[in-house]
Amino acid sequence: MVLWGCQEEQVSPADEELRAITPEEQELIRSGNQFAMDITREITHQQVGNVFLSPFYINMSLSMALNGAEDATLKQMQKVMQCEVLGRLEINKVYNELNPFLQSLDNDMQFVSAHAIWHHQDVAVRPLFRDMMIAYYDAGVEPVNYFNQKTPEYISDWVEDRTQGKIETQMPDLVHPLAMYMVSATHMKGRWSYPFAKESTAPGTFYQEDDQEIIVPMMFTDQASYLYYQDERKTLVDIPYGNQQYSMTILMPHQEDSLSGLLESLDATSFEHDLSLTDTLNYNLYLPKFSISSQLPLKKTLSKMGMRAAFSNNADFSGIFSDSLNRSMAELIHHAGIEVSEEGTRTVMPRAAAAISESANPLVRINRPFVFFIRENHSGAIMYAGIYQQPQE
Repeated sequence: MVLWGCQEEQVSPADEELRAITPEEQELIRSGNQFAMDITREITHQQVGNVFLSPFYINMSLSMALNGAEDATLKQMQKVMQCEVLGRLEINKVYNELNPFLQSLDNDMQFVSAHAIWHHQDVAVRPLFRDMMIAYYDAGVEPVNYFNQKTPEYISDWVEDRTQGKIETQMPDLVHPLAMYMVSATHMKGRWSYPFAKESTAPGTFYQEDDQEIIVPMMFTDQASYLYYQDERKTLVDIPYGNQQYSMTILMPHQEDSLSGLLESLDATSFEHDLSLTDTLNYNLYLPKFSISSQLPLKKTLSKMGMRAAFSNNADFSGIFSDSLNRSMAELIHHAGIEVSEEGTRTVMPRAAAAISESANPLVRINRPFVFFIRENHSGAIMYAGIYQQPQE
């Protein structure tokens, strides 16, 4: 877990020549971006409402477990993760080098991420696996007493501590002494390259897919420069953060289309194609001010995507556990939170809203349900994804 302070004497990485992305990193990013599309789409099948997650860090957690998977369990995980090209050691090395590199590219972007594997204290874990988790992922493989009623609270406190209190969580009871629990927690905050004026935030209309109108705090700027693309189905807006190494890419379907319909047709290739067609605009921009905090049990989602063996009695994680029993993954629980405000993705104190007088300049309104991706532009890596469709949450 690394945080950066902003110091005037520091040289921004954007002012320096960034190192090239290696072929192995490019392959992991390619597979990870497709996984991002797949898991975001599948989660919308499983639940209704606003969602925020980090496909990048979910994939990292799965890569940890990949080190101990064998046979059908391994093959299914590789297929769902879209990572059938790279070997497990290559994946470990890529994450070990790529993750800190991506986190260092902008002093105005702060990332908190933590990963751990929890297992019952009577279960023996192979020392080599434990050492690899520490060496490559800075992740613990922690023994706990599954039968102690305070254990879920202990893990919840771990999540809150690792995310600096940004995510409050409640762990379910641990009921599978022969299985392991994986926990992934992440929180980010960043500053827009062109902040929205706080005094310009005012009530605005957000149109839900059932045509219900909801009044939301709507941010406004007439000073932003962002990427824009529109076709017959959707509007794409790409809003930069900080030194513009990172940006939030918003995809909003048109009124006659649905968000679920847009997600069904979305993949990494079409996403990159749309980005290649964008133009830089300086139009006035309206964007809802919102926050999302998600606690996602991913067993059902990953099983639906094809990763069934890992959660079954036939799971083979013999590379993790020392005994000969078939020990499975009980659950992968992912915690993620984001606040989108005038300064960027972090919480700010509200101020009284001022009336806005619209100019004759062209404008873009993000006022319907949308999907968004937070990505790093040098590598193209999708770090976070979200769905915003229910402002009352």
